[in-house]
Amino acid sequence: MFIQRINLLLLASAVTLMASNVHAAPVTPYVGVSIGETSNFSNKTISRSFRGIPVSTTVGYIAMMSPYVYLGGEFFGVLGNVTLDNNGLKSTHSYGVSVVPAIMIADHTLAFMRVGLIWTMFKPQTIHSQWQNGYQLGMGLQFSVTPNIDLRTEYIYSAYNSFASVVNPSQDTYNFGIIYKF
Repeated sequence: MFIQRINLLLLASAVTLMASNVHAAPVTPYVGVSIGETSNFSNKTISRSFRGIPVSTTVGYIAMMSPYVYLGGEFFGVLGNVTLDNNGLKSTHSYGVSVVPAIMIADHTLAFMRVGLIWTMFKPQTIHSQWQNGYQLGMGLQFSVTPNIDLRTEYIYSAYNSFASVVNPSQDTYNFGIIYKF
């Protein structure tokens, strides 16, 4: 079932990216860095949580589809996660890919959504570290400070496949970052 969702997401992403090329939209590449707060959860009836501060990097692009509609794509990586509270389901680092549609809601302000795939290294207390794949859904705002610098804030929900004794792991992440557009 999860593999079917991944295939559907990848197909939808490919169709969207091909459609964006039809309009010959100007494409702006960017890089970014962010910091935030992540909370991991599993076994909803059993308290297994982790709170940490992730440091992330982003490489992506954004293309203008119309004066108010944008489409982006990103590769991202969580370089590390500083532990604030560790009760059993620590995540150390992650990487993934996202499709990021956006709309201009005010001068210099974009509202965006995130739909993506993520791979995270979990380190539960009871078993060895293990990579798990999942999906992400998120939303946020991006503010243009200068022609090349944007500030971004976002919320991301990530859900993963169960593994070993960890049932229905998920993450809530709040990020604040800076984007440099080329």
